[in-house]
Amino acid sequence: MANKWARDQDVQRVTLQTRLHLSDSLLFEGGVYTTWTNLHHPIPIVIDQKIDTQGAFGRFSWDGELAGHKADMFFGAYYRQGGNQQGLFVNMGGVNGFQFGKASLDASGLDVFAEGRFWATGSFALVAGGSYGHASRDYRDLLSSANDRSKSFNWFSPRLGLTPDGSRVLREAPWGDYAMTWIYDLHMQLAVGPAWRDVIGWAGLVILVLLLTGLWAWWPKGSWRKALRYKTGAPTVRTLRDIHKLAGLASLPLLLILVTTGVMLALPGPSNTFLAHVTGPVDKAPSPKSIPAERPQISIGQALVVAHRAMPQGRLAWIEAPGQPSGTFMVRVQQPGDPSSRFPHSYVFVDQFSGAIVGSQDSQRASASTTVNNWLHPLHDASVGGIVLRILVAMVGLTPAILFATGVTRWGRRRTSR
Repeated sequence: MANKWARDQDVQRVTLQTRLHLSDSLLFEGGVYTTWTNLHHPIPIVIDQKIDTQGAFGRFSWDGELAGHKADMFFGAYYRQGGNQQGLFVNMGGVNGFQFGKASLDASGLDVFAEGRFWATGSFALVAGGSYGHASRDYRDLLSSANDRSKSFNWFSPRLGLTPDGSRVLREAPWGDYAMTWIYDLHMQLAVGPAWRDVIGWAGLVILVLLLTGLWAWWPKGSWRKALRYKTGAPTVRTLRDIHKLAGLASLPLLLILVTTGVMLALPGPSNTFLAHVTGPVDKAPSPKSIPAERPQISIGQALVVAHRAMPQGRLAWIEAPGQPSGTFMVRVQQPGDPSSRFPHSYVFVDQFSGAIVGSQDSQRASASTTVNNWLHPLHDASVGGIVLRILVAMVGLTPAILFATGVTRWGRRRTSR
């Protein structure tokens, strides 16, 4: 099966969109689309999928005045449906062998949303609105009906609050101007510059070699009980050896994780090359652009609504606003199964003028190598395990200093005694 894992995918998409200025203050945007995807993916098994999706969306945007005060509003709906016919086969050198799986999946979803802003004063607006959604999935196992499943979801998200008009900066915190970011840069690149990140990465690789050679040097050739013993009342050289040995063994599992993930984070190029040879290529990050238009930029709230519609099961983590006319709103979303809550790995890119989705990346559909990369940061900072694991990892992070001090001191004493 070597060299017979190439993926064959055919995707077709037809889209019709329109923008109608119904009046000076009322704009309608809408469209319909349909897609077809045929996938033949030989990995250790062969996955054959025939996927079709259809959808329609429409949104009205209004800008004007109410009772002599500035106001705006948008409302609309988004409907989509689709199906997936999947077959699973034994991989016979890249072609279909014995079929052991056959299933059908049909799904649909509807989102209805509305939001309005009323400027009570020149500085603050009353915001009110909400979104309602319904989704359903119907899974049928065509080889065993006992595995059939159906599920439906309903949700409602209200919005109510006051917001400033955006003319006053509430907080400005450039990266590197406060203590925590300086500590982060010190850890990543010695607070010198990005070029030193490679130095940190290769130094971490040296530490990894030292850990593994230390394990090899300690590995007992006789009694394990003797190898794990701490001898009380022993000479200083023996005590230093026992401390070095036991501290290294106790911290080794977590240190291997910390050092390995640290090296891969600091050296993404060599790391991705290695992963490409072992688990396949890393997914390419999208870099879409907005289409400049003679209309106001959509609000951050509107961009978040669009992103939530695209990934309704995910948690909206943060948003980056476009800095250039061709830039997009980038919304990071934590999808179910994503180990990182602070730096999630699903993205929705929203056109800053039309509000259309111009790109996305879903961690639930990531390649094996990308999934490995998605786990590096939460493993390295121990956020995947909660506060208890983070405290433990912080303590283990001090162990290399203990190993260095005991190792150098013992080496110096033995050298002097000779």
